[in-house]
Amino acid sequence: MAANRIPSADYLREILDYNPETGELKWKPKRPDMFNDGGWWKYRPEAQCARYNEKRSGKIADYQESQKYRCLYIDGKSYKSHRVIWCIVTGRWPSGQIDHINGVRDDNRWNNLRDVPKLINAKNQRKHKTNTSGVTGVSYVKHISKYIAYIGSNNKMIRIGYYETLEEAAKARKEAEIKHGFHPNHGQNPHVQSKTT
Repeated sequence: MAANRIPSADYLREILDYNPETGELKWKPKRPDMFNDGGWWKYRPEAQCARYNEKRSGKIADYQESQKYRCLYIDGKSYKSHRVIWCIVTGRWPSGQIDHINGVRDDNRWNNLRDVPKLINAKNQRKHKTNTSGVTGVSYVKHISKYIAYIGSNNKMIRIGYYETLEEAAKARKEAEIKHGFHPNHGQNPHVQSKTT
């Protein structure tokens, strides 16, 4: 494949094997003619092919990067595995962001992926590490001894109200999530969610 060109679904299917039940991507064996693109190895494609297949064929193709997403290199360029998978299965690159429905970023099973606009993806985020109340969108306001519930929607921060208890604030926040079309998994801890989501 030519350099700096986005790989087609056909090409991805030719070099990668995707298991939709486990989310694994593995390298398929290559043919000698796949090494005849004018590189220095053009005079020994069979040897290069044999070396490649011995090293990669049947092996896991991707790795986990620092943000917990899985990535892989295709012809020298890095791609997020979930986007590659979307292209392999649907025949096209995603038009939006790929949302991991259960919040587990390295869970690339097919039933855990959906192609959504950025604003919809933002409505299915895991609980942030900085959260101190235990409930997404709820904070304790020390100087008035109350809990505030708030929600971000359509690039606006909306104050829902102040509440005496965490339970009241959490209930108000959940009602606001339903009203604004948030995914039921939003704000949950992905480590405690079922991988059958």
